[in-house]
Amino acid sequence: MLLEAPADEPELGQRAGEALGYVEGRFAAVLEEGQADGSIRTTTPPARQARLLMTGIFRLRVYARMPNGRDHVREIVDTLLQTILRSG
Repeated sequence: MLLEAPADEPELGQRAGEALGYVEGRFAAVLEEGQADGSIRTTTPPARQARLLMTGIFRLRVYARMPNGRDHVREIVDTLLQTILRSG
């Protein structure tokens, strides 16, 4: 994981950052399609929504290790989806 990469390995950090940027870009593209078809809220730009999802997804590993982690993970996923999905 990016956080576990040694600080003295800038090339590794750069490559990891590029990979994360690619995934974030793909999320943003899908979210933009969802905004166009009305299934995703339009109040926040797709790039910001993608960053929110990426942050939540990567933090799931932390919460999954906690006591009652499964319940916390479900809450996080539900909240992330409620944040971007249009209700209805």
